[in-house]
Amino acid sequence: MKKIALLSLAVMAVPAVAVAQDAAKLLPGEFSGNVGIVSDYVFRGISQTDEKAALQGGMDWAHDSGFYAGVWGSNVDFNETPPTDGASAEIDLYAGWGQSVGAFSYSIGGAYYAYPGADSNLDYDFVEGLLTGGYELMEGLEVGALYAYSPEFFGNTGPAHYIEGSIGYSFDVGLPVSLGATIGHQSIDQATDYTNWSTTAAVTFDNLEVGVSYTDTDLSKAQCGSDACDARGVAFVSYSF
Repeated sequence: MKKIALLSLAVMAVPAVAVAQDAAKLLPGEFSGNVGIVSDYVFRGISQTDEKAALQGGMDWAHDSGFYAGVWGSNVDFNETPPTDGASAEIDLYAGWGQSVGAFSYSIGGAYYAYPGADSNLDYDFVEGLLTGGYELMEGLEVGALYAYSPEFFGNTGPAHYIEGSIGYSFDVGLPVSLGATIGHQSIDQATDYTNWSTTAAVTFDNLEVGVSYTDTDLSKAQCGSDACDARGVAFVSYSF
């Protein structure tokens, strides 16, 4: 099964690499891409695929001036009734500008989350403004912070704020290893506020990253409306080019 998954990633990467190479001839800056498989697509502690696997991928552009832009997509399943009215895919468009000053890094940008095919009455599509900051405490050890604001969040639930703190440590044992943890709080005007947290461990083989993560929230099943907010382990594999 693993061989089949890796072969699928390689086949998908071939045309994507060609697109990135063609784009690089037309625009200054650097292009990169990624494709991957996760056992469950979890966003801020909540499953976006009804606890099922997801195929994901994206392309990014970055300029020496600090400007960046990209697109990313994944299959989703919100278990709507009837299912024909719901979303089967998520497409994210994002852009911004960032800089590094010594050990400190920061960026300001925005993202548009689109769910093509979903009934317009569901009001799934939304935008967020994003602020990030990071500080390298020592070689391989970095702390970070994220703030996101949406004037009208997913499902037409009103203004929303999200704050998150993170810590990551990377080291080499013959292969690059990365460890990380996050804790975040989502507040939504017309929905239940909640806290989420996660831990992740991954190892990189050339351009292939394999890892596992554990995520959870403080939402009860009654508050969530399903098991999508429960604690879960997630396995992932991704290929970067």
